[in-house]
Amino acid sequence: LFANKTEKDIILKNELESLKSRVKLHYILDNPPENWTGEKGMITEPILKKICPLDDPDILYIYCGPFGMNSLIRDIFGKATQSQKYSNFDLVAFYIIIR
Repeated sequence: LFANKTEKDIILKNELESLKSRVKLHYILDNPPENWTGEKGMITEPILKKICPLDDPDILYIYCGPFGMNSLIRDIFGKATQSQKYSNFDLVAFYIIIR
């Protein structure tokens, strides 16, 4: 799930698209163009549950974003995985610092 304000803000889009055969990729835009068929708005619990299967402990989710988004993702996945008692479920967060 790659969230941006506009389609033009999607960094490395060509490179991401080249990985589609190995990675499931979903875009969500705050301000999508009229013909946009992907998700719209901000990342929410219903969108995460729709896109990310929480019933497979072998999937590695990697996320990067502002603190508020990272907290939301941790909370949503944490609740889901605790209720399913997955012991090997991990989330990986990384941060990009631009100076």
